[in-house]
Amino acid sequence: MFSHLDSWEVGLIVLLVAMPIALFGAIEMVGRMNREKARKLAQRNKVAELEARRNARDGRR
Repeated sequence: MFSHLDSWEVGLIVLLVAMPIALFGAIEMVGRMNREKARKLAQRNKVAELEARRNARDGRR
């Protein structure tokens, strides 16, 4: 099938196929890291808000 192609042409085809796959994987990995970071930040904010409410409630007593 590829017998009429030079080795650099086969390499170019492989590169053109592999690059979008690698790029999509990298984008997905960065997105996953950002979601995890946002989840941790939201959890930290939730804890801080609960502590602030508790301190405000205790301060009124």
